Order: sequence, then C-alpha cells, then structure tokens
Amino acid sequence: MAMESLPEWTLNDAYIDIESDKFQGEIKKIIEIIGMLKIATAQGSLQNSLENLFQIYEEGFDKVSSLLAFCRCQSSIDVNDQRVSGIHIRLQELLSSLEQLMKPVFNSLVLLSDDDIRWQSSSLRHWKFVAQQKKEHWSSSLSEQQQEALSLVANNNFYILNLHYSHINKLLNLDVVNNSGDVRKVNLPACLGILKGSPDDTLRKSVFEGMSEFYLQHSALYADVLNQLAGFRLAQFELAGCDYITPTLQQNRISHTALNTMFGCLERRVQEIRKSVSLRASYLGVNKLKVYDLSAPAPLQAVKNISYEETIDQLCNALGQLSPEIPNFIQMMLKNKWLEASIKNNKAGGAFYTRFNELKQPRVFTTYLGTSAHQIQQAHELGHAWHYWIMRELPSIETEFPMTLAEISSTFNEAVFRDYLLHQNKGRDVTGAVLWQEIKSVANFLLHIPVRYDFEMQFMSHRKERSLTECEINHLMDNAWYKWFGDSTEGTDRYLWASKMHFYKTDQYIYNYPYTVGYLISQGLLVEKEKLGDKFFKHYRALLMDTGRLSVDDLVKKHLGYDICSPTFWNQCIDKAMSHVFAFEEHFKNCQR
Repeated sequence: MAMESLPEWTLNDAYIDIESDKFQGEIKKIIEIIGMLKIATAQGSLQNSLENLFQIYEEGFDKVSSLLAFCRCQSSIDVNDQRVSGIHIRLQELLSSLEQLMKPVFNSLVLLSDDDIRWQSSSLRHWKFVAQQKKEHWSSSLSEQQQEALSLVANNNFYILNLHYSHINKLLNLDVVNNSGDVRKVNLPACLGILKGSPDDTLRKSVFEGMSEFYLQHSALYADVLNQLAGFRLAQFELAGCDYITPTLQQNRISHTALNTMFGCLERRVQEIRKSVSLRASYLGVNKLKVYDLSAPAPLQAVKNISYEETIDQLCNALGQLSPEIPNFIQMMLKNKWLEASIKNNKAGGAFYTRFNELKQPRVFTTYLGTSAHQIQQAHELGHAWHYWIMRELPSIETEFPMTLAEISSTFNEAVFRDYLLHQNKGRDVTGAVLWQEIKSVANFLLHIPVRYDFEMQFMSHRKERSLTECEINHLMDNAWYKWFGDSTEGTDRYLWASKMHFYKTDQYIYNYPYTVGYLISQGLLVEKEKLGDKFFKHYRALLMDTGRLSVDDLVKKHLGYDICSPTFWNQCIDKAMSHVFAFEEHFKNCQR
C-alpha cells in the first residue's frame, strides 16, 4: 500500500465550505422546509397528514444535521476559523425551530394505537419505536407554552455555553520543558496529545503542572459555565417534575436498574480493577502511579514511529479475520479521502467520527503521531464509521443510536486489533506494549469514567440547592477520585472537571458512563466470538443493525441472551477485561526472570 504522507480528508464532495453556494443553498432549503411545516401543521387535522409531515421533517433533519456535522469538521481542521461559531448557532436555532414545529405532530403520532394501519406505511413504520419513547419522555408533562419558552432560552443562553468553554480553553498557552531541557509553547490540544502519547515523562509532568496552574487561575470561569449548564438543565427537569437521572437514562436507552447493577459490580471488584494501575507503577519502579502517567505509552517499547501504512495494514489484517467487509470499508475511506490524520498546527485535539446524513457519507478526524495509542485511536474511530456505514440506507432516525450502543463497534475494534497484535509474536517488548494498552483501557473505562460519573452525579445533586464554588467542585472531584482509584495514584486529577470537555456538552447529558457500557459489552462480544467462531460476524452485524431501534437492555437480551439487570452479564464482561490485567501481570513476572 503506497502512502507517501498522512491522509487528509476532503470536504469538496460534501458542502465545500460554510461560505460556499452549496452550503448556503442548503440553509435556504432548510428555511423553506420549516416554512412548509409551518403551513402544513396549521392546516386541518395533523392525524390526516402524518405521513406527509414526517417526510418533510426527515428531509429537513437530514439537511440540518449534515450541516452541523460539517461545521464540526470545518472548525476542527482550523480552530481559529472564526466564521464557524455564528453559523453553528444559526443551525442550532433552525434545528430547534424544526423540532418545535414537530412537537404537536409527534403528539399526534403517539396517539396512534399499536394496530393502526398507518404503522405499516413506509413513511411511518420506522417511527414506531421513537413514538413509544416520546410517550415516556421526561419532557412530555411540559405544556406547549413551557416547551416553547425553554426552547427560546436554550437557543439564546444555553447552547452558547459550550462556545464560552471553548473560548476559555483558547487562553491556555503554556511554556513546557522536555527531558532535554528544551522549552516550547503548547496549546490545549497539544497538551492533551502529550499526556496521551508522549514517552517523555518530564514533558508530561511539565504539561500537567502547567495545566493545573492554568485551571487554578481560571477555575472561577469554568465553575461559572458548569453551574450555568447544570442550572438550566435542572430548571427544565423541575418544571417537568422529573429527577436528574431519568433524562440521561432515556437519552442513552438504558434502564436505571441495569446501570446501577453495572456500577455495583465494578464497585464490588474495585480493588481487583485497581491492579490495572498498580501493576504499571510496579513496572516503573514507583509505589504509586503519577496522575500524568495514567495515559502514558508503554515504557517497554523502544521509541519507534509506527508508519501510518503499517497501522492500516495491521488494522485491515486484524479486522479481516472477522470479515473482508471491514478492511474493504477502510480502504474505501482512504480512497474517498474521508479520513483525516495529518499533523497541522491549527487542528483541534482529540478524534471523532461524524457523518453527513443527507449524503450518506461518514468522516473520521484524527491526528496520527505514530504511537501505539494512535494506532488504537484509528481502530476506534473507524469502528464508529463502519457501524454507520452498514446502516446508512436505513432511515436516519434508525441510525441515531445512543452513545451507550455507539461505543460498541469502536471499543470492539480496539479489542480485536489488540488481540491480533498480541498473537503476532513480535517479541517481548511489543507484547508488553500491547498489554500495557489493554490495562490502560481497563483503568480508563472501569476506574476513570466511574470517577467522572460519580462526580457529575454528586455535582448535580448539590447544584439542585445552589451554585457551587470552584473549591467545592474540587472537593467533589477529589472524593470521586479516591472512591475509585483509592491510593493507587499519587494525588488526584483535581481539575478534571475543567479539562474534560464532556462535562460541557450541550447535546449530551452525563456523557461518561456510555463508554463503560460500550466497553464492557465489547468485552462480552469477545467472549461470544470465542464461542461462535466463524458464525460470530453474522450475529455481530445483526446486533449493530438493531442499535437504532432497541434499548441496551433489549439489544443484549435479543442478541446475547442476557438480562443486564442481573450481575451475571456484567461480571462476565469484567472477567474478560481483567484477563488482560492478569496477562500483563504474568508478562511482568516473566520480564523479571
């Protein structure tokens, strides 16, 4: 495979640029669709025109969701592009108008009886699952006037809070030093990349300490934004007579009993799970792992830049063992230039997958730095993209799977890729490096994310009474950290609540535990893969195809045969995760002989 440089995506086969005639033309079409809906919903009985109304709505939704995704792509490739934020807010307003107009239409839809013949029509049959969810939705008790008022406030005061958070982050510009004594300036995306992938412990320490000092100085600003986000949400929930956990459970389609059962299993086994941290400390010859070393790459591996070509070849070989369908998809992503992995100064940090519903095109955004962690990142994001790709011909509403289920294909890709690398017999260092990645994942999904969940639940509980000061927020974070990590780390990541963008999202609420759910289900799928052998892929693909029309509880019951309200399933998944920890422990012992 010839690849002279890192792949860069193109947006020219989508909407080109936010100022292009194509992009602006789509905005005009969205406005026209909203106008059509206004007229259609004002005329006669909604019950008699449901099919037509939903066809109009779906066209509008596909367009506005695609343009929002395009804005994310454009702002990520250049964080200094000042044009995007205004357009993004405008599109959020159009989406809100679209949803507001459809509220009475959805109210009419949920009144249809289960045996109504209209459910058999091609325009409505895929909305039946959504209609059931709408009946039970936490906001269903709000009056039309209350919903309109809240929508107005959200458009003017809520969605913009995420932008406020981004603006504060842009103030971060640190002088950091590496182990050679060289000093350079880094912004937030570069800091996050260093903490996750740099083998230089001096540099990681310098970055962590610099970030902590920055957050200390600006903590009041972050606390204000966090308080405002939670305050608006809690006001909504209070008006609806709803607690603050139900909305996230509904958004992620998982029962409270199942979620509590999962966390209960993790908490009962927390001492065992902490070995994923303490074993790494022992390998490094220290009593406790430094917080800034939690995501550090394996020291067992000689510093080697892994070419992108090698990563793609290995990934295709690994996933090709499931089916040739997946490597064929990866090659198509590269051929179509739908994957971004280049290194540029103005790029955003992190990685993500998105899609343009209207065009049925996925996109993957990454920055590839040649480490094993970045190999895993490619596997993760391409798992998301393939998940969408196999569902792209379904109505968009059936591809709107919740985050709990969106993380299955991504984390399963990771697991299959690591398993492949472990069986390549490339020597002790490579084996150790892969196992290091495995136990990093265990610590991240089974300790770090529970910290974030516990913190956020405690924060929302206290925020019901009043706004919290930055000192009080720090205290909540410290408590959550010690609950899960215990004394396995030296200190806590006290300002995690400021540095983690997930706490500041306006489209997702309590955006943490879905990763743990997805990771554990992927571990359960590894068990199923061992049981079913060649028959596994057919079952796996069928499971993914149902992710947009079943709850987590029902999906696992239908395709894996387990009740996730029982500890049995979760403990089996934890057992599989812990097998990686035990494998690393054995490898560590062998290295000492």
